[in-house]
Amino acid sequence: MPDNLAEGLFALLFLLFGIVLPLVLRARGAAQRARQLMPRPPQVRQEPEEEPARKPVIPAAAAPIPAPPRPAVAPPREAPLVVPPRAPAPAPRSPLAALGGLQRLRQLTPWQQAVVWAEILGPPRGLQEGPPPA
Repeated sequence: MPDNLAEGLFALLFLLFGIVLPLVLRARGAAQRARQLMPRPPQVRQEPEEEPARKPVIPAAAAPIPAPPRPAVAPPREAPLVVPPRAPAPAPRSPLAALGGLQRLRQLTPWQQAVVWAEILGPPRGLQEGPPPA
């Protein structure tokens, strides 16, 4: 039992100091370099503004709202407007055919392309819900 515990501890320490810590330090250094390369806005010294003299606020009385006049005769009823149904728009050939999607897909990194293709194609047949195909 102690051998397995020691091996597990060494494996955990290796993951922490050999993989995770270098990745964190690399990302932190890249963020600092990016911050240094960003242009800084010029520093403008502002003079403190003088505050205007405050006057006491007296709330105004609310004005009564007059009731709208009632019509003497009910207005004639209009026939409801009938709108003919629209023909459905043709669906694009594929999700990538819409709005230059293939060109936008080529601009993505390989990992982002893999995510897009996974979204389009869906899960593998073995992981889909439902009965297995006959």
